[in-house]
Amino acid sequence: MIENKVTNSSLLTLDLEEWYPESDVMQIDIAELLVEGLLLREKDFRAFIAENDWKQYDGKHVALFCSTDAIIPRWAWMLLSTSLHPFAKPLFSVMQKR
Repeated sequence: MIENKVTNSSLLTLDLEEWYPESDVMQIDIAELLVEGLLLREKDFRAFIAENDWKQYDGKHVALFCSTDAIIPRWAWMLLSTSLHPFAKPLFSVMQKR
């Protein structure tokens, strides 16, 4: 006799649509901050962090990504996340692995 072990197991089924945020997801594309589309200059990036109004992300979900093939240092993602943390709901970060 064939036994269905999946049905008899204690697996938990999750509906991912229940976890999808109901509000709009705001996006921050690091590519807009790159010099010539390839280089992230730390001084300019830190100026963007200091001058940006992070309150606009208050209570919203935020997606961090780079739409180009530029290599973004990990500290850039961390600075953005740290700046957004007091305001935004959970962050979605898409970091490229090479």
